Amino acid sequence: QKHSRKFNLCWGSPKDVASEMSQIWNVMNKVTLDQSQCPLTSCIQRLSKSIAREAHNISARDRHITLVICTQGLPTDRDGHSGSNVLREFQNVLLSLSKLPVKIIIRLCTDDEKVTDMFNT
Repeated sequence: QKHSRKFNLCWGSPKDVASEMSQIWNVMNKVTLDQSQCPLTSCIQRLSKSIAREAHNISARDRHITLVICTQGLPTDRDGHSGSNVLREFQNVLLSLSKLPVKIIIRLCTDDEKVTDMFNT
């Protein structure tokens, strides 16, 4: 899917960090921003399922995953629609993700007041 990219950083050996960083830079440089869609909920749901499968192993090693979400807009569904139902579903997905061994950081890449107000509430 064009809206999410999967990569790991500091997942394996310390000697892999340089190549992992290079992979991340390559992925990030290819991302194009689409102002009409921001399907955060579906992306986070897929990620949450993947993390849930590994949650026990991560917790058993006294580790956690740091998830950095960079976004420019309000969450939408896959068709680009937003609204109270979409926002409620997004909040529910974040709540379920927060119960896993995950630390969530949300970086807003916008100064749009509607977006900043929603994330600040």
